[in-house]
Amino acid sequence: MPDEKQLWIHVRETRAVTIRRPFQVVSALLADPLRYSDWAIDYFSGPVTELDDNTYRVSTVAGERRFRVDGDVRRGTFDLYLAPLDEAFSYPSPIRVLANGDGVDVLFTLAREPWLSDEEWDSSLRALENELSALRRLLEA
Repeated sequence: MPDEKQLWIHVRETRAVTIRRPFQVVSALLADPLRYSDWAIDYFSGPVTELDDNTYRVSTVAGERRFRVDGDVRRGTFDLYLAPLDEAFSYPSPIRVLANGDGVDVLFTLAREPWLSDEEWDSSLRALENELSALRRLLEA
């Protein structure tokens, strides 16, 4: 078949946290890229700065990165895109906010890059769990 794109086969893992705050509050925070460094504490190592209307810059453990968040606050659906400063964005990391009584469950899915070792992948999952705990502490404070 002509012009078929190659499929990237990934292992994907989802982690979740329950937060005792209203859906609208949690969703609004996740929609604000300038707030990601407040809770993404294991990946973002510096403050977020705006590059243009929809793209931001941040220092990370992997170096300087561009990122953007495409989302629907009303539905609680967010897609986080990351890329080195001089490269195109790749596939998104989905973040979902699900109503749970008077609070919410936040689900964050990571895809394992093909070059990651088992140790690096396990470290990424632990970091995500730590960041989701930081998000809960931030919102429940």
